[in-house]
Amino acid sequence: MKNIISLSVILLLIFQSCCYFDIEPSVRLKLTDEDMVIIPYEKGQQFNMIDQNNDTLLWIVNTDEIHTYRDGYMRTIKINTIDDSNRISMDLYPNKQLTIQSDYQYYFDFNNLSPRTLVLDNDTFFNVYANSYSQINFTLYYSFDKGIIRIQKDSNYLQLIP
Repeated sequence: MKNIISLSVILLLIFQSCCYFDIEPSVRLKLTDEDMVIIPYEKGQQFNMIDQNNDTLLWIVNTDEIHTYRDGYMRTIKINTIDDSNRISMDLYPNKQLTIQSDYQYYFDFNNLSPRTLVLDNDTFFNVYANSYSQINFTLYYSFDKGIIRIQKDSNYLQLIP
């Protein structure tokens, strides 16, 4: 009986050392108030944008949620036109990191960008950040108080109607 107990204890120790336990990190990066103001949209909010054909598109925010990812928390915003033919997804990460995905995925690190004033069609926007991708002829203008101001790819664009 003593041998069976000893053998059982030894086997238990051997098998326990082979097991991998996925331990949840005890410290996650949190979204600060400075991070949260980067995305001005809230679920249910509606706004208009105009395209290169002068068509007005009504957009609605249908998702606004905070959830975990590998190292911390992130905020996801999903907006689409009322007919659901156009969609944009935004993911906000700690330390002022933002990705915007439509046809492509675009990345903003607001720590490395400087805001400027932008005038479009007689409308003036302040504290605007611009990010351009010359290899695909794309520019995105964004501000913390208005969100997406203009997305332009070649001669196609969407522009916020203030």
